[in-house]
Order: sequence, then structure tokens, then C-alpha cells
Amino acid sequence: MLMAEIVAIIDPSIAESTRNYAEAIAKRREIAGVHYPSDSAAGQYLARKLLIELAKIEEFNDILAAAKTNYRALMKAAK
Repeated sequence: MLMAEIVAIIDPSIAESTRNYAEAIAKRREIAGVHYPSDSAAGQYLARKLLIELAKIEEFNDILAAAKTNYRALMKAAK
């Protein structure tokens, strides 16, 4: 869930699909019997709270900005 949120920041155009993918993984873990629905809800809640705390860290923001720049360059080069 946290990675889906970070990817959504890097490329907002795929935010919905990355969140859906993370939710699908969580659902499959529930079906497999290794997680309860409450585990999935807690993971989603924790990811959002962690992202708020990470956003307060300058080094994290620097790394995130570099990731955005590199991603955009790669996407431009791929066209």
C-alpha cells in the first residue's frame, strides 16, 4: 500500500491503477487465508499515515523529487 501511494505521487496518471493493484494483492491474501480484512484496512491506514510522516523528512522529499525527475526522463526517452 505504501509503495502504491509513492508511485501515485511519482506518476499521478497511474495512481488509480497502482492503488487498485495494491488492493487486489491485499484481497488475494485474504482469500488465501493469510490476512483478515482488518489487516488490509490497517495496512491501508498505516500506509497513508506513514506517507504523511515521511513527507516531513527533507531527505525523503529530495529522493522523491529525484525519482520524479528520473521517471519523467525515462518516460520521455521511451516515446
